[in-house]
Amino acid sequence: MSDEFQTEMTEEAAGQSFMEKFQEKLEEVVNPIAEKVGGSKHVMAIRDAMIAVIPFTVIGGITILLACPPVTDEMLAGGNIFYNFMAAWNSFAGAAGDWLWTPYNLTLGCLALYVSFGVGYYLARSYKKNGLLYGLVCLVCFLVSSGALADGAIQLGSLGSTNVFGGMVTSIIVVELSRFLEDHNITIRLPKQVPSNIAAPFTTMISSVVCLYLFMLLNNLSVSATGSSFCQLIYSLLTPILVITNSTFGVLLLCFLVQFVWFFGIHASVVLAIAQPIMIANIAANAEAYAAGQALPYIFADGVTSAFGITIANLALVTLMCAVCKSAQTKSIGRLSIVPLFFGITEPFVFGTPIIMNPYMFVPFCIVPVLNCLVYCILANLGIMGKIFVELPWTTPSPIWGWLSTGRISGLIFFIVMFAVDLVLIMPFIKAYDAKMVAEESLGVDAEV
Repeated sequence: MSDEFQTEMTEEAAGQSFMEKFQEKLEEVVNPIAEKVGGSKHVMAIRDAMIAVIPFTVIGGITILLACPPVTDEMLAGGNIFYNFMAAWNSFAGAAGDWLWTPYNLTLGCLALYVSFGVGYYLARSYKKNGLLYGLVCLVCFLVSSGALADGAIQLGSLGSTNVFGGMVTSIIVVELSRFLEDHNITIRLPKQVPSNIAAPFTTMISSVVCLYLFMLLNNLSVSATGSSFCQLIYSLLTPILVITNSTFGVLLLCFLVQFVWFFGIHASVVLAIAQPIMIANIAANAEAYAAGQALPYIFADGVTSAFGITIANLALVTLMCAVCKSAQTKSIGRLSIVPLFFGITEPFVFGTPIIMNPYMFVPFCIVPVLNCLVYCILANLGIMGKIFVELPWTTPSPIWGWLSTGRISGLIFFIVMFAVDLVLIMPFIKAYDAKMVAEESLGVDAEV
């Protein structure tokens, strides 16, 4: 073994020792936070409820894209195959408007309704209470606190994205108050001879009455003092937080934190548990704005860091592993990972490479995605790129995600251009890593001979 190679191995060992110490310190700080956040019944209930409504957001997003095709006056004039197709699509949307809008109105248009029930259901179950009964009480109280009932009819506009956060708060209050009353035997208990399915609803009867009149009072006080419903008041109080997240800084911070904690083997749920409810609500608000022909308000929408940052960099990295690497291990991992990664499945790539604690991969994995997101945010703020308003299945092929989620072909063009840029940025790092792997594989062969 040459002295030069021994020196490289010694330096690498020292570097690994530093990284291991840094990981230990990071885990000391992050793990308690992750356990506290991940173990919070309220956070888990909100997370589970938002995950449960994702199919509705997908259906609503695709429906609104069908009902409102992204056409221009030039496209409507026809002239080529693509323009003729877009013009025909627009004609179909106009003719089938009522039919196409129904799924949207009943999914994204009622998102807060489903979220309020879901939060109540999952939070009650975490306390080993009847999730269905508690969820129904939460749903009724949300209808009261949102001011949805007017002139004897439920107003659809009160059930959408702006009242999602108010619905969450309402459901948490309802479950905690109902649980307190039930645990202190302030309830109606029927004789044991009564079947459980009949007796169960009576256990929540008193708490239901208390919660219903409580939120009637809170909503009336809110309307009298501010002119807004209780749910709208909650939304206005959260506005400063939403303003901070709905910025270039918010997108870049989320992108970096997700990759950074993954780099050290810590699950990104500690970050996403807080951010995802906001992003899903934002994508619903963007869909509402798109349907109304208004400017989309939120850049911080579900999928933005993945579609315009992380996935592009990851695919560029895996492509280089297949195309330029000489190491048998690196090349084989790249070949095994590229197809799953194309459909959003990252585990073979992250754990096979491995990415975790690999200093060669820090810049490609943590920094390059952030640069991609920065370019996207600049272009989106200038109006060159669209903002996300369509929730797509997570297995949607990555290159067309940006196109379909924004309704603009510029999303696909952005992917192609930034993919090429990322190939150049990542090349030095993957070449250095490949040289190290080739040297180690060569050493292994020599040792066996």
